[in-house]
Amino acid sequence: MPGPARENIQGIITQRYAYPLARHLLLKTTDAAQARACLREWLPKVTSASDDLSARPEPLVNIGITWPGLEALLTAERIVGAETAFPADFREPPPEAVAGEWKGRFSGGEVHVVVSVHCRTEAGLDDASRMVRQGAEAGFVELTPNADRDPAITARSIGGRKLHFGFLDGISEPAVNWDDEPDRPDLVDVRQFLLGYWSETVQSFPREGRWADLVRDGSYGAFQWIRQDVATFEQFLSANAPHLAPAIPAGQARELLAAKMMGRWRDGTPLILSPTAPNPALSTATAFGYSDDPKGLRCPLTSHIRLANPRDQALTALVTPTVPKGGPQLLRRGLPYGPELQGERDDGVDRGLVGLFLCSNLRAQFFLVMNWINKADFSPVFDFHRLRWQDMLMADRATPGAVPDAAISTSSGEVLLHHLPQLLHWHGTLLLLFPGLSGLREIANVGD
Repeated sequence: MPGPARENIQGIITQRYAYPLARHLLLKTTDAAQARACLREWLPKVTSASDDLSARPEPLVNIGITWPGLEALLTAERIVGAETAFPADFREPPPEAVAGEWKGRFSGGEVHVVVSVHCRTEAGLDDASRMVRQGAEAGFVELTPNADRDPAITARSIGGRKLHFGFLDGISEPAVNWDDEPDRPDLVDVRQFLLGYWSETVQSFPREGRWADLVRDGSYGAFQWIRQDVATFEQFLSANAPHLAPAIPAGQARELLAAKMMGRWRDGTPLILSPTAPNPALSTATAFGYSDDPKGLRCPLTSHIRLANPRDQALTALVTPTVPKGGPQLLRRGLPYGPELQGERDDGVDRGLVGLFLCSNLRAQFFLVMNWINKADFSPVFDFHRLRWQDMLMADRATPGAVPDAAISTSSGEVLLHHLPQLLHWHGTLLLLFPGLSGLREIANVGD
């Protein structure tokens, strides 16, 4: 079987778009034949991994399809056999904790297609949105989660790669063997992200046959619309920082606590490399591990980046056989939405993150990381009596059996944090297939 073809891969899979604006239009099929005609119209505009983004004008366009969307778009004859070929973790609705209520305007199961447009300018974003909406009129209805003048999900940079909690984003991107070159142990196997290349080592589904052909060079993605409670986060820092570091100024203590919760200073500097202060020279550093910090003295055991990406940290015997070396890998794409909060008081404005997490096996990658974030029980470094503790920053505090406490190790002992607040609230989650361009073409032409 030939290897991946970049011209067949949707561009959002292989590269971060450095554009400051993104809009995600959620569509429900009303007429399958007309909807497929829309896809045919959009196909030439879809950005591929072979496109030179420096030369390509805005917009950058990508298309994701849900399982209900596949059922709606394919003919009854063509969909036969798909249910047994596609994995349950894609076909079934996302867990209730993250499924969200889409602000009460529709259910996630009604979304069939997500068309994402990334642009440099507001004018370009408006033009791209108009193009999608006009094309969709005959075959789709747009589901609008917002009741204001911007009814789609629109994300806008708040400066550089900063997110609403103040941290630099987009640092730890896996180095992927996109061309599937032999003998490249320095690169992550492309099969962890692209479908249609099943192997004993990295398994993804559909495994073979016509369905594997349909998804080849595609990827699964968890699309998440997440509200971040920035006011509660900042208030938590102010209330608890004096207990962590009473001997230093309050502002510095707040930044230290924020860094301990994330595992990086807000400028991106890893605590494991610079535990006492941020270092601009290390703000995008990724070459580090945790094996020489087994007690979490430099980087707390339940900091976000340590749970989400354990690197060289030991895993339990139960976990090791099913997890690739270094832990599960994800490609993260996203931008913040909403204006920055000024101060610590809640202003009632909705703000947060529109995130996309790409992989080839949702169960073994995305959902496994989510499980680790919500319950720290996968490594022998965790205290036996604290296996129900969670990610200090990103966890769902309603996880059954979880304990919302944490310990930050210092040279003079542990500082305990109790009643960690719920800082993330999921407006909605969609499980998407981003087919290769040939797969999109087949879906668009089936039965027509």
